[in-house]
Amino acid sequence: MKRLVGIPAVVVLLVALLASASIVYAGNMIYSPEHGSENTWFKFTGYGFQPGQSLEAGCIAPDGTLFAFPTPDGSGLVRSDRFGAFEITMLPSTDLVGGSFGEWNCIFYDRVLGERLIATIYIHEDDEVEGEEHVH
Repeated sequence: MKRLVGIPAVVVLLVALLASASIVYAGNMIYSPEHGSENTWFKFTGYGFQPGQSLEAGCIAPDGTLFAFPTPDGSGLVRSDRFGAFEITMLPSTDLVGGSFGEWNCIFYDRVLGERLIATIYIHEDDEVEGEEHVH
């Protein structure tokens, strides 16, 4: 009988601990290619975010100019889907008009959580150098 009294107490303790535990999300991103011309499509795929999490998105040109990231709704916000993932593409010749060639930093930032992901891409004048997929 004494063992049966102890078992329910352990079960109650485990249930209480599990109920108070929270899920921790840590977003990651894969992007490709790393190098491309202004006519190369760049793809950014994020995963591991909270479902519906909003990230501010922008690209910083080599001269320091900030460009709003081209989101479908024009808000500059990228939202993860119900699985905590997102995928977005960018074509520099139409989405970063007026920008220069060189190293760009595309930033995805959550002000609430302080979570920041940076993808460094290199935009050059022609298609001579193509990059590979990168994970961050």
